[in-house]
Amino acid sequence: MAGHASAAERIAQDRDRAGEAEKRRLAHRDRKILVGARVCLEKQGLTYFGFTEQCSAQTDKIQIRVTGTSNRMLAYTPEIIWDRVDNWALCDQ
Repeated sequence: MAGHASAAERIAQDRDRAGEAEKRRLAHRDRKILVGARVCLEKQGLTYFGFTEQCSAQTDKIQIRVTGTSNRMLAYTPEIIWDRVDNWALCDQ
C-alpha cells in the first residue's frame, strides 16, 4: 500500500532514530565532561546548577562545583561533589 511503511521499514526507521539519539547523548556527554561546562540536575522538585571542575574516566564521574538551586529563597551553600556524568544535563548558557 502506497504511503505506508512495511514492518521492516518501521524497524529500520526506529533503529535509525535510536542511533541518532545515542549520537546526541554522546555529544552532550562529551560537552558535560569539559571543564567549565554548566550542568544541571533536577532532584526532589529543585534544579541544582553547577560547573564541571574535573572528569575521571576510571569512575565515569565528573567533579561539579554546585553553585545554587532554582529556589532563590533557599539558602544554599556551594559545594564540590563527584557524581555520574549521566545524572547531570547541560544547562542553557
